[in-house]
Amino acid sequence: MEKGKWTFAEVRKIFIEESDCIAPLTNEKALSFDKFIDISIDFNLFSEQKTQEFLQGSIAEDLVSFEDIKEHSKERFDLLKLRFIKGKNYTSHFKRIIDNLEAKLKKPTMDERNKRIVLMSYRLVDEESKMAVVE
Repeated sequence: MEKGKWTFAEVRKIFIEESDCIAPLTNEKALSFDKFIDISIDFNLFSEQKTQEFLQGSIAEDLVSFEDIKEHSKERFDLLKLRFIKGKNYTSHFKRIIDNLEAKLKKPTMDERNKRIVLMSYRLVDEESKMAVVE
C-alpha cells in the first residue's frame, strides 16, 4: 500500500467488506489472489504511476505486455511452474493461480480491465516464482 494514500481504518473497512469468511467458527477472513487484484483495481488502492512502474518491471527483460503473455502463454507458464518446482514451492495455491490465468487467456475476447487483471496477476506470480528459486 502506498504510504499516505489510505488510512488503516479505510483499508480495514475494505478488507472486512470484500473478504471471504474462510473459518466460520473463528470468523477468519481472507482475500483470494484474484479478489486482491480486483479490489486493487476497483478501489484504486495503488496510484496509476505505481501500478505502471510495477507492470513495466525493473529491468528491460521484465517488460511484458498482455499480448506477449497470451502469445507465449505455454512457455511463460511452464517457466513459472519450473521455478516453483525448483524452489520446492509449487503448491496447490500457485497451481490454482496459474491454471486460472491460463483459463482466462483462452477466452476469445477480453476487455481492457480484465487484460489489466491478467497482466497484474502474471507479474505478481512471476515475481513470486523468481523469489521461490532464490530462497
